[in-house]
Amino acid sequence: MAIKSRAYPRAGLTIHTVCGDLSSRDFRETLRAFYTETGPTLNELWDFRQADWGAVRVNDILASIKEAARTYEADGKHRQGGRTAIVISTENGFLAATMAQMLREASKPPLPYEIDIFADLDRASNWLAQRPER
Repeated sequence: MAIKSRAYPRAGLTIHTVCGDLSSRDFRETLRAFYTETGPTLNELWDFRQADWGAVRVNDILASIKEAARTYEADGKHRQGGRTAIVISTENGFLAATMAQMLREASKPPLPYEIDIFADLDRASNWLAQRPER
């Protein structure tokens, strides 16, 4: 699997690091594990800096996000007020992340957490560490 996840429950953070070829199947499996096996943390960091987007279709990733939002809707309450940081270093990745962010904003009901996109891991980590404005 191209995605390695590590949960830090005390910090309320899960970090997903994507290396090599990315597939929508890997993405779906990671989301399933996040919500059903490890339990969702308030915050997530997706590090796509080492991902190869060549074999992935953006539509497949977006379909996986929509599917996860529907499937784990009840578990979303655990992420109420949380944040998801996406770290991207390629144009294809940036396009997918931007579309995910737009999907979040258009979701009915809206997803209960923020999504933001970064090109820098430190900036993403700092954003996750900040308390969201209420």
